[in-house]
Amino acid sequence: MLRRWFELMMAEQERLAQIITAAVRLHAPVRSSRPEELPFLSQPVSGIANAVTDTLRAGEPARMACADGTLILEPWVAPPRLVVFGGGHVGRAVARTAAGAGFRVTVADDRAKYANPERFPEAAQTLVLDFADAALAARVGPGAYVVIVTRGHAFDETVLGSVLASDARYIGMIGSRKKVLSAMRNLHSRGAALDALRRVHAPIGLEIGAVTAEEIAVSIVAQLIRVRRGAPSPAYDKSDGLRPLLEELEPRPLIATRP
Repeated sequence: MLRRWFELMMAEQERLAQIITAAVRLHAPVRSSRPEELPFLSQPVSGIANAVTDTLRAGEPARMACADGTLILEPWVAPPRLVVFGGGHVGRAVARTAAGAGFRVTVADDRAKYANPERFPEAAQTLVLDFADAALAARVGPGAYVVIVTRGHAFDETVLGSVLASDARYIGMIGSRKKVLSAMRNLHSRGAALDALRRVHAPIGLEIGAVTAEEIAVSIVAQLIRVRRGAPSPAYDKSDGLRPLLEELEPRPLIATRP
């Protein structure tokens, strides 16, 4: 039925129909088997086009009132792209964990031994590149997530300097506070804007007491998910909200009454 509606729309509004069929799924109340009587056909084309644009920008389903109910637009969006710079122990754990969380992973290193499909079977792409040209070589574009976990602080700083001016949605860099601050001071002295430095998540990850490479990967990917889903910061333990309620289960002493 929707296919038939798209065919009808193509005759009059080809561009809009192409956008809708490629980008969103439509869910609408249907009380007729005739495509021309679908309720949302009465909606202005410009209104649907604007709703489609807004839905794609937000990346979340949206509702639009129509003559006989509600039109639901559900975006079809590609998995978010994650570029991991550094194919060592932490990079390997991050790639594996992030792929399981729905990210399309690219791993980049300046050594072929640490950036190949055999080492990273879960990665969609592996790149051997010069860290000095990291952003261009890895094609870090709008909406990308960047994790910097190379084999040394100097390389981390080089990659950060390369990707800092990109439109990446997330940039995170590993390192102690001292090392991170040193790298940011160096980059600022070479012209990096403070606003650009402020958006970097460094030291990277959520504070969960992580020690091993796998634990560090969990803390990093948890932060990626928080940014992706727009969750508030800082993160909190979901069980904290329940604990006060458990006090109600505490047995209360019986109060003796006189007969």
